[in-house]
Order: sequence, then structure tokens, then C-alpha cells
Amino acid sequence: MKLRRTTGYALSAIFQLAEANPGERIATRQLAEAGKMPVRFLLQVLGQLAKSDILKSHRGVDGGFALAHPLQEISLLEVIEAIEGQFTTTVPELNGIDSQIRSRLQDVLADANDRSTALLRDTSLESLRSSYNGNECTVLAPQVSE
Repeated sequence: MKLRRTTGYALSAIFQLAEANPGERIATRQLAEAGKMPVRFLLQVLGQLAKSDILKSHRGVDGGFALAHPLQEISLLEVIEAIEGQFTTTVPELNGIDSQIRSRLQDVLADANDRSTALLRDTSLESLRSSYNGNECTVLAPQVSE
């Protein structure tokens, strides 16, 4: 899985907003400066998150962005899909490979995609924040069984 820098910006902004008081609006410029992100680009990212109901957008002098839900209600999968689109594994054309091998490979990749999707869906952003102990971040998601 390869995530774009855009997803990193989205996560950075979300975790910054999580540090604010509940309902407090933070201006895009403030988020951009704190996260060392380009303002115009971040505005587009925040718009995508608001469209996906992860953030609330407020216009005007006292405008800005705030979390639409507590971190424990936002999954890592929601953020990734808000920015990257649906999380899927695509298999390129596999010419020259035996059809049985190709079929098995597609099955294995589909299973890997299902397991990854389940892990990302079961990982709340709060679990990422609260499980960080200064050295490592442990994902507190249930094991996926066959």
C-alpha cells in the first residue's frame, strides 16, 4: 500500500484539530503553518475531509475547521478513502502466466486486500493517538481470522 502525501496532510490536520477544545475552529493557515503544509493545497484536503463528514467547515471571520466526530469514531480507513478513494488492490494484466496460477494470485491479493481493509476499518484514530508510548505506535485492532 502506498499512500499519497495528501493523506499525510489529512492525518496531520486531523490530529492537530483533535488537540483543540471540542467545537473549537482552527483556521486553515494555522493548521498549515503548524504542519508545514502548503495552505492552498491543505484547503483542498480539508474540503475533501469535510465532504466526507470527517470535519466540519465554518466560513467567515471566525471560520475554520473542527472535527465532526470524536477520534474514536473516525477510522483510518475513512480518512484514507476520503483522500485516496476506495481502498482496493488492483492486479495488472498477467499475460504469460498459467490461468490457475493467475487465479490463485488474484485470490491471495483479494484476501490481503480484505484483511488490510478490515484492519484499517477497525483502527480508530484515537487508538493511534492513545497507544503511542513515545517509541512505538501499536494498532489496537482485532485480529482478522479466516
